[in-house]
Amino acid sequence: MPETAPPEADGPRHKVRRESRARRIPRRAIGAGLLGGLVVALTVTLVARPAGAGVGPHRPVAAPAALSTSGSASASSSSRPGASCDRPAPTTAAGYSVLFGHLDPTQWGGGDGALTVTLGRRTVWLFADTLSIGRFVHSSAIVQDGGCLHVSHAGAQLLPDEATGTGRPRIFWVHSARPVGPDSIAVTARAIDLDGTGPWDFRDAGYSRTALVSVDGQGDATFRQWLERTTSPSPDPGPLLDCEAPAPPAPHHLCYGELRHPALRLAGGRVLVTVSQNWDDGRLRPLVEYQPLFRAG
Repeated sequence: MPETAPPEADGPRHKVRRESRARRIPRRAIGAGLLGGLVVALTVTLVARPAGAGVGPHRPVAAPAALSTSGSASASSSSRPGASCDRPAPTTAAGYSVLFGHLDPTQWGGGDGALTVTLGRRTVWLFADTLSIGRFVHSSAIVQDGGCLHVSHAGAQLLPDEATGTGRPRIFWVHSARPVGPDSIAVTARAIDLDGTGPWDFRDAGYSRTALVSVDGQGDATFRQWLERTTSPSPDPGPLLDCEAPAPPAPHHLCYGELRHPALRLAGGRVLVTVSQNWDDGRLRPLVEYQPLFRAG
C-alpha cells in the first residue's frame, strides 16, 4: 500500500513539533491517569482522566455512526505479521501517521501511552486507554512487521481487571515493558481504582503489577499470568502541554506522554517520537484525533 500523506508542516499533526515552546498546564491529579474531560452530547458520556496516559471513558461506548468512517479508512493496514509483510516500515513520521490512520476503527481507533518493544523483526506497540467504535479498553497491543500492523485479538483488552470487592474494577495502565524471550514480553502496569464516573473519579492504588505476555506468529498478544507486584510511588507522567502553543486556544488541545522509539529509525538518521493527545472541549472528534502524534526526533 503506497503511503500518501500531506507534508508534515500541514494539518493538526505538525503542531506537536512546537511542543518545546508549548505552555505547561497545571496537573490536577495523581499518577498515571488521563487528561482533560470529554463529554459527548448524546446518550453516551466519555470521561477522560487527568495527567498521564490515555483517552476515553470509564466504560464501553457506542460511538455515534459518524465515527464509523470519519478520520480512518475502513480498510485495515493489518496484513498479518506471521504471513511476512512485503511492505517496508515507514521512514517518515507522516508515514507512521498514515499507517495507523488506516487501521480498522472497529478494532483500534485511538489510544495513548504508545510504548514499543522489539521482538526480532517485529515491534510490539502497547497502549493504555484505547478507544474504538463501540468499545473502550484500558490496555491494547498492535504488532508491527515492516509496513504492516496487526491489532492484537481485534482490539480486545490486553491486561485483565482486578476485582476489589467494591463493585468497581481495579484497572491497569501500561507504563513500561521489556522483552523476556523471542516471543514474550514483560509488561508493567499501574493499578488504578475507578471510584465514580466523573472525569476525576479515580485514584492510584499504590502499586504496579508485571504481566507475562506472549506474542504469537500471527501478531496476537496474550496475557499469560501476573509475575510480580511492586509497591511504589506513582510513575511521573511528564509535563502536560498545550498542543496549540504559543497561541493557546480555548478550549485546549492537550499533549502529554512524549516517548522516543530508538529502534524505529527514520530517514536522515532520526528516530520516531510519539506524543499522546486529548481534548477538553466536550466534543467527540474523529477517532484518529486520539491517536498519537508522530514526529521525527
